[in-house]
Amino acid sequence: MQTISMSEFHAALQQAPHDPSVAFIDVRTPDEYREEHIEGVTNIPLDQLLTRRAELANKKTVYIHCRSGVRSRHAATLLASLHEGATVFCNVEGGIAAWAAAGLPTVSA
Repeated sequence: MQTISMSEFHAALQQAPHDPSVAFIDVRTPDEYREEHIEGVTNIPLDQLLTRRAELANKKTVYIHCRSGVRSRHAATLLASLHEGATVFCNVEGGIAAWAAAGLPTVSA
């Protein structure tokens, strides 16, 4: 598992928004996601992560964020321990709170 800064996450999201080998996931609850999320990031709640991990198969890099970085760190560690292969799981330090603090845009559903 790697930890990256919000600026590194923002750059990755701009560079590879449609790259099928990269996944951007938000592990917050569906309610949190509907309230505010980052465009281009898929919601896979932490409590659904194990049952939906097939969605991350064949990814080279998986960027994971939550509200502050705690749940995403747990998710990245869990996925890295279960995954076989060369996938890199990146915890986004500071989560969506850091994104908002940087003045970056969010959307609501």
